[in-house]
Amino acid sequence: MHDQPNFSSFGPSLTTSNGYAHGTGYIATNSTTINGSLILNNNETNMNEQVKVAVFQVERNKHNEIKSSTIIDEFWIEKKPGISIDFAVAKRIGGDYEADEIIIKQILTVTL
Repeated sequence: MHDQPNFSSFGPSLTTSNGYAHGTGYIATNSTTINGSLILNNNETNMNEQVKVAVFQVERNKHNEIKSSTIIDEFWIEKKPGISIDFAVAKRIGGDYEADEIIIKQILTVTL
């Protein structure tokens, strides 16, 4: 019987391929690469979420970089599973804005 390898000494990155954990001499069962943090969020319960968003109008230079910004509004909206918040925000702010003039930032999320 073989001892189990200690992968914790490899830091934030471990690469395996073709069943071989590189640098360990051990055979791995899957082929996986993990770099840095890994966050899994399995939100299958369809919980209700309210999100606070801030909407900005921006002015861009000839290189498409933002040179100035003005806040249009800040408000709470309901975030539905699998649906972008962009449409709900666009309906809420109204107006005649071009897509490249608007930036929507999610500030806070409350899950109910």
